[in-house]
Amino acid sequence: MTTPTPKSRKFTGAALGALGLAALAAAGTAGTATDPLPFTCGVSVDDMIGAVSLTAFVDAETDMAATYELSIVKASGGGSARIDQGGAFEVETGKRAVLGQTVMGGAPGQYDIDFTLDWNGTRYRCPSLDI
Repeated sequence: MTTPTPKSRKFTGAALGALGLAALAAAGTAGTATDPLPFTCGVSVDDMIGAVSLTAFVDAETDMAATYELSIVKASGGGSARIDQGGAFEVETGKRAVLGQTVMGGAPGQYDIDFTLDWNGTRYRCPSLDI
């Protein structure tokens, strides 16, 4: 099951975490928003004036093992670039797993990010950013 998530122009780390939790809780394995998932996920975006720093992360409230897929696409008048990566990961209770991190040239508005997790047999879409 793939869960659509809201899009936004810009997120702070705290707002992104809250959005990720809300989106994931609504798609929880029990199917209700009253059963929040034991993790949040998202992509922090930092405009570095002429470059963009992107970090995909999972914050775990319990030990977990899952797989992820991360796609970052940059489109501009001068061409395009695409980064695709994924794989298995584990994260301990109370820790953050950084699953992908890059700095690329350009402005935040040139990027589209798709970040999904497969955990306990269900696919969850972390906030997909149209920055």
